[in-house]
Amino acid sequence: KVEWGLTVFPLGVTVASCQGADKVARLTILGGDLSTGLNYVFTIRVNNPATTPDPNMWSLSYRQSSAEPFAGFDIWAFSDVVIVPTTLARSTALGDTINDLCITLAPYQDIITGGVLRITAPSGFLFSTICTLHVTELTEAGLPVKDFAGDELMCEGTNPPNSFVRVRVLKEDTRIEGGKRYQIFLSVINPQQIVPVPERWYFLSCTAESNLGTSCPESNRLDAAYGDGFRINDVMDTFSYVTPSSQRGLREVPLQFTLEFPDDVLPSDSIHVIAPVSFNFGIGQSTLCRNYTELTVPPVLPTDSDNPVSPNPECTLNEIAFVIGQQIPEATTISFSVGALNPMETPSPNNFEARHYRNDVIQSSALAAGYNIVPQLIDPLITPDETDARFAAGSTTKVSVSFTTISAADTLVIQSPHL
Repeated sequence: KVEWGLTVFPLGVTVASCQGADKVARLTILGGDLSTGLNYVFTIRVNNPATTPDPNMWSLSYRQSSAEPFAGFDIWAFSDVVIVPTTLARSTALGDTINDLCITLAPYQDIITGGVLRITAPSGFLFSTICTLHVTELTEAGLPVKDFAGDELMCEGTNPPNSFVRVRVLKEDTRIEGGKRYQIFLSVINPQQIVPVPERWYFLSCTAESNLGTSCPESNRLDAAYGDGFRINDVMDTFSYVTPSSQRGLREVPLQFTLEFPDDVLPSDSIHVIAPVSFNFGIGQSTLCRNYTELTVPPVLPTDSDNPVSPNPECTLNEIAFVIGQQIPEATTISFSVGALNPMETPSPNNFEARHYRNDVIQSSALAAGYNIVPQLIDPLITPDETDARFAAGSTTKVSVSFTTISAADTLVIQSPHL
């Protein structure tokens, strides 16, 4: 029997057995041979991979003949899944560690009105029942091109909170389009236990489901994928800084930090304090630090900060790093001051972070919210108009005022010198 150019197996020819091993299936055919020159058809059930393979080629052989590798089908799966946390510190019984996540992914299929994106974190993470999120569409180059409004998407946690959250498409003309990349910003509470080996996160999109239900029937599933998670380490007992008196952009200010660790800091361990991007602890092209001073009594930090070749501590852009030379007992209060050049405007994200490393593995860390920067005008200049310049006392003159702004404004105030 031939239909649509395809031929079913001849009468009496059957598949006696089908044995699968990993990605290979072996069919034993009994009762006769398959004729040459015909296109035969059969069906076989396979378990789809998590993502479309690359290369995505299948092969088929029968007796001593084999076909050229041929293209397979695309898997309905999210691609380019990346999860970037702001902190790896665990929560404690005394307080939760709020972790602001940036999740990047690209769906294969559209998520339209009523559809949801389900995010399941590893056990121990908690999404708030009442949650908020921000979603941005990206260009192919990774630049933001569109922000979704608050009435277009909804973040839905569970009651009580657990490791599951949904992003629901609300408006009729809103969709998360397949083939485009998106960034999702939302917060999660880190587990209280240390997680030394990263665990995977699960992403699943569905066409529709109950507002109250948490299931997604297979018939409603669209894309699915796993994303690599991140370690969770211990949290420092203390990490704080003194907000400088001047918060103006591009001003050098002293920053005084205080740290305490839950475990001993051993010789050859390192301590890093990382300011928000666009701060600058360094001096020119060197790794010397601006106006560094240890304030710990008695001193426990390295003392080679003035070495022009290999300073310790050393400063590179927004990071100051110490290689420890002596053991620092746990709960020792460490304090130091370092000069920093404020950025032009408030950075985003705006957090200071401290990390304790041993053999390149973070032992403990902590986060402290940054301070707001007061932007300054760039290159303000006032010049007299050459066609109407009058400099005599008591006369009036026309001047030209030029400047470049950092942030948007609707009011300009110009103040002349008081005489």
